[in-house]
Amino acid sequence: TEQEWLGFDSFGDDYTWSAFEKEIKESYPEAVDDTGSVANLNRICREHARLSRNDTTEIHSLIRKFRAEAKKLANVTGNGSLVDKFLGCFTPAFGDVIEERLISRYGHYKDPARNRHKDNKYDLSEVLTVVGTLIDGATIRSPREEKIEKRETSRENIKEEEVEEKMAHLQDAVVTIGKQMGSIQSTMQALQAGQLDMHNTFLTPKEARV
Repeated sequence: TEQEWLGFDSFGDDYTWSAFEKEIKESYPEAVDDTGSVANLNRICREHARLSRNDTTEIHSLIRKFRAEAKKLANVTGNGSLVDKFLGCFTPAFGDVIEERLISRYGHYKDPARNRHKDNKYDLSEVLTVVGTLIDGATIRSPREEKIEKRETSRENIKEEEVEEKMAHLQDAVVTIGKQMGSIQSTMQALQAGQLDMHNTFLTPKEARV
C-alpha cells in the first residue's frame, strides 16, 4: 500500500496534505463508500476494551464486528496496524496468552519459515483464529497460559481489595467528619446561648437585678 502511495502525483513537496488525502480517497472509493469506517473501527474498540479470556460473549461480538469493518479498510490500513488495534482490546495478561498461542501455532516472526517484520508479525486472520480458539471452552490451556491467567486473576483481586479498603477509609472519614461537625455545632450553640445571657444581663435595669 505504501509503495502505491509513493506513486501518487500528490505525494511530493509541491502538494498539500489535502491534495494527497483527496487522491487517496479517489483511488480507494470502496473505503469511503461506507462513511466513517475508520471511526467505526475505533468505536468498536472503545466498546470492547480490556477484555479478558472470560469475556466470551463480548469477544465473539468483537471478532464479528472487527472482521467486517477491517475488511472495508484492507486497501487503506496496513495489516500490522489492524492487528495492533485488535490486540489493544484485551488486557495485558490475555494479550500475553494470545502471543504465546500465536508463536505456538504459527512460529516466531523471526523464524526463517515466516521471516516477518516486527511490526507485522501475524496476519489479522491468524490472530482472529487464535483468539476464537482460546475462548472456546474446550480449549486446553498450557501451563504458561494458566500461570498468566492466575496472575491476571490475582491482580484483579488485589485491585478489588484496594478499592474496598479505600471505600472503608472514606466511610470512616465521613463518620469522623460528621462527629466533628456535631461537636462544632454543639459548641456554637453553647457560645450563642452564652452571648444571649450576657446580652440580657447588660440590657436589664439595675433595679430589676437587685
